[in-house]
Amino acid sequence: MDDPPDPQFPFRSRLCAIQGQSADRHSVCFRTGHDALAQGECGTAYLLGIVYHTGIFSGILFLLLQIFDIVPGTILLVIIQGALAGGASAGIFLFLKRTFSPVLRAISCPDDFVSNILVDGFLVLALLVSLGQSLSTAWYVVAIVLFLYMPLGKIRHCAFFFTTRIFHGIFFGRRGVFPGVSRIHEGGTR
Repeated sequence: MDDPPDPQFPFRSRLCAIQGQSADRHSVCFRTGHDALAQGECGTAYLLGIVYHTGIFSGILFLLLQIFDIVPGTILLVIIQGALAGGASAGIFLFLKRTFSPVLRAISCPDDFVSNILVDGFLVLALLVSLGQSLSTAWYVVAIVLFLYMPLGKIRHCAFFFTTRIFHGIFFGRRGVFPGVSRIHEGGTR
């Protein structure tokens, strides 16, 4: 018997059927924050995501340093290299997990794979360039393709996350919804 669809997570019945479990006994790991860390197997994926995104930001920082011809100090370069190595490793692991897991394949679309391959290529090439390999041209080409693809694919969250937070804060702050804001409109201070 199929479980009724969950309005908060419509894929739950489909995912649980793939894993051979009932939807009411199964907790799916597609949550964020502390809730994801509370799940045993989900905590690993969540932490890998943090490492992956730290590597991505380090790669973008390293790209900006290269574009503006700024030579990072030894300590900063080692930190960037560590973040790039960790991010590339996490990205490749997450790509393989998405490829070989029937649950993740069931909810993945081609854009998930393209985005992951582009970012992983960007991180690997950034790491190799930071280690002194003469692959700058290839890295710049992958970076250009990545930034051109960014507004078209799911990795658009890289750019729109920050603007969404700013506009969200401005909108709700202006309406006096956030704590402390209503006192400002009444002439008080925070």
